[in-house]
Amino acid sequence: ITVMNPIYQKDIYSLRKNFRKLVEIRDCLSRRTEVLYDEILPHPKFNGTRLQIYPKGGGFMTAHTDTKAINNIRDVSSQYIQLVLLLTEKGTDYYNGGAFVQVGEKIIDSEHGSKSGDILIYDGATMHGVSDIDPHESFDFKNLGGRVVALATIFD
Repeated sequence: ITVMNPIYQKDIYSLRKNFRKLVEIRDCLSRRTEVLYDEILPHPKFNGTRLQIYPKGGGFMTAHTDTKAINNIRDVSSQYIQLVLLLTEKGTDYYNGGAFVQVGEKIIDSEHGSKSGDILIYDGATMHGVSDIDPHESFDFKNLGGRVVALATIFD
């Protein structure tokens, strides 16, 4: 489940400071000379600031690379980095599943030892995804508890 909250819209989740900080860190790590806030990006590009919810009962994202996102920034930057701010914690908010990186046949739990508030960093070309969150539990639409992350990706 993806819930958008663009920086230029009403701050409905009180996360604007966090989203702006993600954009700043992303652009610093990408060695950009300026922070690519929405007002700097050429129209129609914008920072897709959002929450992604992977609910208990099997929320997941298949292994993928960020090809579309990488293509979205080609005319503004040669560096693509994706930051994922963890808003929940494995072992507290959910127990099974979570982010992984895949290298050949090897699958690495990229959230092992992470805490809420930590940031995962991907280069976009690395195969990654989210394995089923607590698949042994029943999905409950009234309680979307599980894994929640915040992201800021340049959209076109």
